[in-house]
Parts: sequence; C-alpha cells; structure tokens
Amino acid sequence: MDKEKNNGYTEILLAKEVDLQWIIDLQRKNLAFIVSDETKENDGFVSIETNIDLLSDISNDIWIIVAKYKKKVIWYLFAVTVWISKKMPILDKFVEDIWQYEYMWKNVDKYRYCILWQICIDNEHRGMWIFEKLYASFIDNLKWDYDIWIWWICSNNPRSLHVHMKKLWLEVVSEYSEWWKQWYIVVLDFKKILFI
Repeated sequence: MDKEKNNGYTEILLAKEVDLQWIIDLQRKNLAFIVSDETKENDGFVSIETNIDLLSDISNDIWIIVAKYKKKVIWYLFAVTVWISKKMPILDKFVEDIWQYEYMWKNVDKYRYCILWQICIDNEHRGMWIFEKLYASFIDNLKWDYDIWIWWICSNNPRSLHVHMKKLWLEVVSEYSEWWKQWYIVVLDFKKILFI
C-alpha cells in the first residue's frame, strides 16, 4: 500500500520493522493492568501484549497498518491469519472452537476469514478522523482475500464493543462465557462495506 498523507502531518501506511518497537511501546501503555478504570470505560484497553518476533511474523503475513505523526506510531491495527493464531495459545483455542459459530446460516469456518486482533490509539490522538481512515485502509487491503473478519470482545470492554458496532458495522453472531467473563463473537462482512 502506498503511503498516504492526511491533514498535512499524519501518515497511514504499512508498518515496517522499524515501527514494531513503537507498536510495542504503545501497546504497553494501554494494557488493562496499566490504565485506570476510568480510561478502561471511556477509551478501552489492550488485553494482551505481543512480542516483537510475533509482530514481525504478523507484519510479513497479513500486514500491520499504522498511523504515524512525526515518525512516531500513534495508532496501529492488525489482524491475524489462522496460521499465526497457532502461535498464540489464547487465539488457538478460539480458532479450534470457531466452527461452532454461524454467520448468515453458514458455519464461520466455511468462510475465508481472518481474525481482528488489536487496535490501539495514543491518548493524545483520540477522537480524530484517523480511526475510520485506518480501518478503511486495512479493509481495502483485505477484502479481496477474505470474506469476513471475526473477533471476540469481552463484556468488560464496553467502549470497544460500542465502537465496533456503531462505527464499523460489526455484527454480534454469538455470545459465550469463558474465564468467568462474557464474550461477544462479532463479524465484519467485507461485502457489506460501502465506504471503501
């Protein structure tokens, strides 16, 4: 994907190796056990830290989209393939069970799917137009190779659920309980996306 310049100062582009440490630093600042309860409720949080080797594999496999300001990563977004999920125990369990869920009267595993893994935003840049643009760029790169994007969102992260449902048109296809929490299985159908 070619680099895009927006609003005169922010770039949205594919992450390179040099960006991965910036991603980890931003990720660590937003981990659930770091941020306050108020921040969790209002802005959401990151549940799981990803090491740099795994980020490199993800970047080489399916891309990581970043927004950069003055050469610093201020937003990032990435999904993972089934192959990558095998390297992540928490995701591997999810993928093993994915056949149980249906979308449009068909088992999810019968679609060409990838798994939305994580989006993270620097606090100083929240509320800007970049959110929609970041998703649009990522979806534009994925929609020819996949039918749907699937993810699960914990009920204790209401901000994430609200944003994905209201701004990004993800649909809840199922719910389940795991680790003493309630989870929502959500799907984005690339064929229904109209803003690309």
